[in-house]
Amino acid sequence: MKDEVARIEIESFDKLSVVDFSIVGKNLVAIDIRNILNKEDKRRVMDFVTGLSIGRGCSIRQINKEGVYLLNPSESN
Repeated sequence: MKDEVARIEIESFDKLSVVDFSIVGKNLVAIDIRNILNKEDKRRVMDFVTGLSIGRGCSIRQINKEGVYLLNPSESN
């Protein structure tokens, strides 16, 4: 169902390559980076996620100050 939110928890920048981002742009996706302790790694992950969102035509919104973001696909996707 398109209105269900898929959750992707990212634990480190080094593990980004094993995360399945294929649903980004197709479904609502919550990205959780709260478990990343290193601030530089958090910034790098968010740089990647932001680029992915733009590339897939999604909007991105922070829903938790500790590090949860909602990626919302555009209506045209």
